[in-house]
Parts: sequence; C-alpha cells; structure tokens
Amino acid sequence: MNHLVFISHSSIDNAIALQIYEQLDALGIKCWLDRVNLDGNAMEGTNYVRAIVQAIEHAAIFVSVLTDAAERSENVKNETDIAHQRRANGMLLCPFRLTSEDLAEEFRYYFARTNIVDGTVPPLEERIRSFCHEVRKAAEMIIKSEQTPIADQARLKLLDVDATTDEKKLASYLIETWKTPRMVGTLSQCARDLDLHYRSVIDPYKHYQYFNTYQITKADNCRLKVLTDTLYNMGHFSIALGDIFENVSYALINSGKIAYVQEARRFLSKALATYEHMMNTSPDNAPRLVESIILCQWLLSITHKIERNYGTSEQILLGLLRYAEEQREDMGLSYSKSVLLPRRELAIINEDYRAFDELISDIDLIEDPKERFYTYRRAFEFFCSENEEQKAAELKEPMIASYHRCSDDLYGVYYYAMQYNIYQFYSRFGHTEEAAQLYEKLLPELEENHFERYATKLKIAHGRILAGRKAKDYVK
Repeated sequence: MNHLVFISHSSIDNAIALQIYEQLDALGIKCWLDRVNLDGNAMEGTNYVRAIVQAIEHAAIFVSVLTDAAERSENVKNETDIAHQRRANGMLLCPFRLTSEDLAEEFRYYFARTNIVDGTVPPLEERIRSFCHEVRKAAEMIIKSEQTPIADQARLKLLDVDATTDEKKLASYLIETWKTPRMVGTLSQCARDLDLHYRSVIDPYKHYQYFNTYQITKADNCRLKVLTDTLYNMGHFSIALGDIFENVSYALINSGKIAYVQEARRFLSKALATYEHMMNTSPDNAPRLVESIILCQWLLSITHKIERNYGTSEQILLGLLRYAEEQREDMGLSYSKSVLLPRRELAIINEDYRAFDELISDIDLIEDPKERFYTYRRAFEFFCSENEEQKAAELKEPMIASYHRCSDDLYGVYYYAMQYNIYQFYSRFGHTEEAAQLYEKLLPELEENHFERYATKLKIAHGRILAGRKAKDYVK
C-alpha cells in the first residue's frame, strides 16, 4: 500500500468520491478508494473490514465526503473514528462538506479544530477541483514536516513507485522465458546485493530506496521490486524470494521507527508465506526453511514491540518458543537458530532478571558469533538499567570482544546500538567525562543515518546528566 490519501464516503456518493479520486490521481496524489481498490479487483476471501482498516492506517490524509448519507452510514462513522485516533501520529483529516444541515454531534467532535471545506456552493466541479488542490497542499506539508510517524510514513511511500504496464509485461516475460535455475540464481544474487548494500549504507530509508530502484540486470532493465511482486502474485516461490522480502523487512525494523513497522510487516507476511509454501514443495530444505520461519516470526514480534503492543509480541513469542523447541528436537537445529531468539526476546519484553542470568550462563551454547554478541549486548543493557554495575562491568569487555569477532558480518545499526549501551553505562555509573565524549561523537552519526529512536533517547539521557540526574531509560 503506497497511497497517501484514504477517501471515506457513503456508497450513495460513489460518483463524487470517484471524481475526487481521479482529480487527486491526476495531481500525483495516490489515493485508496474502496470501489477501485477492493470492488474492482477483489480476490475471493478478501477480508473487507481488515482491508479498510489497513488502508486507513497506511494513509497520511483522511478525506471525508460529508453528506447526509455519510452521516447516517455506520461504516463512515467507524472509518472516521479510526482516523481520529491516528491524529496523534500526525494524520490530517480533510472533510469535504456537501450538506447544508448542521453536522451530527459525532462529526462535530471528530472534526473539531479541523478546516471543513464547504462544497455546497455551485458549481460542484469547481468546488471539487479547489478541494483537491487543498489536499495536495496538505500532502506536501506532511512530507516536508518535522519527524512525525505520519510524515515518515509518507516519505517512505514516495519511494514505493508503482510498476508501469511495460515493467509488468517485462517481468511476466522473464518469468515465462527464464528457466527456474536461472531465475533462482538471479534472485540469490539480488539477495546478496541487498545484504551488501544495507551493510554499507546503514540508513534504512536509503536501503528501501535502493530496493525500489534496483535493476536485476542492465540488459533486461527490470526492477527487482516489480519482478518479486510478480513472482509472488503468480505463486512462483523460492527461498531466494523469501530472503529478499526478509532483508527489506529487517532494514525497516532496524530503523526503530513506528512509521516503518507496517511496511515491514507487509514484507514479513510475504516472506513467511513464501517459506511456508516451500516447506510443502521442497522438503529437502526443511531445516533452512524452519530457521527462516523462526527468524521471521521473531521479527514479527518485534514489530509489535516497537508499537508498544507488548501483549501481542509476547503471545507470538510464546507460540514461537514452543514451535522452536519442537523443531530443534525434530530437525536438530542449533540453539542459536531456534530457541535462543524467543528466549532472549521474552527476557527483554518482561525485563526478566532471572532470564537474563540464564541466558548468560548458557552463553557457551550459542554457536553463532553474531547471536552471542546480540545476547551479550542485551544483557549488558538490562543490567545497566537495573543498576547492577558489577554485572554490567563484567559483560562490557566480552560484549565488545564479541562485536569485533563478527563486526564484518553485522549491519551497522548494531555498532550504534552497542555504543548507545556503553553511553548508558558511563552515564548511569558516574563516568560523566567518558559519557560526554561519546555523546559528541555518537549523536551526529545517529541523526545522519536516520536512527531517530536512539538519537532521541541519547539526547534525553544526556539532558539528564547535564541536570545532575542518572539516565534511566531501557530500550525494550
């Protein structure tokens, strides 16, 4: 979903809503309209309620066609209520009034402190044209605004360029003419290129831009995004296809931005569907596929954690832990690739002292150097937050050493995460000079690479030091 505008209306006002949709589209503003995005190409089994809720949550602007029929519509009321709740994240409400009667109490509440554009003065076509220009100005204002979840989301969507008719035809042609080994080999190379790019740029926004513009080969002039979408929609699944979706979701999640989470979940759902399908068609690859499923479910739990939806995250992790334990026993999976992920994440969410002690006592079970570093880092961070200076101090050097053993295989975000944790250690336990030096070095790099989550927390923590107080935050 790469639309900026959701158009809410009564079905009686379909014609007016379609005019708004077409004029905004002509102005370069992508919209979501049920009769276009659902009725025109709905697949059997579509969950309409879920689709509408997701469409509102993915939008930056909520356009409401306010008529007498709309005020009587329970669907319009429900849609407006969801949009009203998202105002805290920066969503703009743009009502277009086409009734001369006083607004119903509900809508007076929803649109309080909102500019309601009057469309009752003829001619209607001119009022619609004027209203659409106002919506475009609102979209431009959001995109250029300060960092808010909606603004971040809008800027990200501008990178998600729709496939042209020629691109779709080319992708279909390549799928039809290339043999399976060639296609899988090409996708595998693309997955490696994506991985190398993210390691080099660090910035998740730039990486998403790279994914949307990446050409699979210079000769074929076909974008990877178009090819992967076409393969997925046609049911041509492969492990390499799942790896590409997984890579993009991983980068978006590592940003720590709430605005990127929904896009990450979209890619995760495709990765999971791909891996689960392959379990039935490629049993020889079952261990590898199970590891990927466990990783994607773990990432899914993190998306909910970023939204502070800890209950849903914990529920996913508890189910994942049972699944990982079963698969580890049945397939002989390693500790690092199975039960460690849900165990560690549950300890983080529940801030469980005993669980962190157990993770460290089991550190020799962790065969993967990267996972050993992740575990040291999270335990170090936790014990800092618990004022356990001795425990944290004991973990500091092993954490740094474990980082250097695998730094070439890590994404850049983990360097900044570790540095932020070291800053926490310095600030919490009175090493103010070291904390100040690290702050001056770290903050510009965090802001340059779009890690606003860590940058904001670093500023707050440093502000507490300057005020003579201890840093107290803990990043779940």
